[in-house]
Amino acid sequence: MIAHHEQAIEMAEIALDPNSGASSEVIDLAIRIKGAGPDMSDGHDMSTMDGMMSADQMNAMAAMTGAEFDQVRLGMMIAHHEGAIKQSQAAKNNGSNADVRALADEVISAQQAEITEMEALLTS
Repeated sequence: MIAHHEQAIEMAEIALDPNSGASSEVIDLAIRIKGAGPDMSDGHDMSTMDGMMSADQMNAMAAMTGAEFDQVRLGMMIAHHEGAIKQSQAAKNNGSNADVRALADEVISAQQAEITEMEALLTS
């Protein structure tokens, strides 16, 4: 999950770049996502994990601006969060440690709440 969150932080940093032209709502969400965990990347390719974007997708998003950026980023973050939920559900279903299962529940709840928020932004 740490490696998975690293990409969410990277997406947040792209949104926070003034050149992205991201809306204030997307910037607010990016600030919260970036603040949800430290950068602990180790340089490994995690592109095969559920919800992870390819380098090409990340580069394409980084080149977009304004409303197009918002739409693509929100769509990518929804897919990314859905991957986190899938990973957390697997940890919950396959784990025996009560603390891990409780953390998985927290991740599922938080990610679903942000998905709901992002879906609302896509339709506004």
